Amino acid sequence: MQAPEPEKPAPLREERDAGPIDPLALTLATPRLAAPTQPPTATETAPPPTLALDQIAEQLVKKLAWGGNARKGAARIELGAGVWSGATITVVTDEHGVSLELESVGDAEGEGLGQRLRQRLEAKGLQVQDVIVR
Repeated sequence: MQAPEPEKPAPLREERDAGPIDPLALTLATPRLAAPTQPPTATETAPPPTLALDQIAEQLVKKLAWGGNARKGAARIELGAGVWSGATITVVTDEHGVSLELESVGDAEGEGLGQRLRQRLEAKGLQVQDVIVR
């Protein structure tokens, strides 16, 4: 007499809230793929090399922290190299858009950096609510 085969349990499924998508979490979760490694032909030039996020972070970022939930996300980035060494950028996202706070930068230089960051985020389709320079 054979023993009956045990029933296999149904696979577990994780159900997620179908609420609004956090733009910061989406950006941080989106992998950046490297360019194809095909050599250029004689008539075309090679595209400029792109750095991966980890290479950029390793060179420029001293500290990085982020967190959030389904409604709000935040990232605090402390720069550790270059002209902005020691500056901190705090990015907060919610259903209304993105807010930036720049700390430890000169007033005139900080305004310029704030405007550049605003333009780049808006070019990516994000709604920038505030840019505060301290």
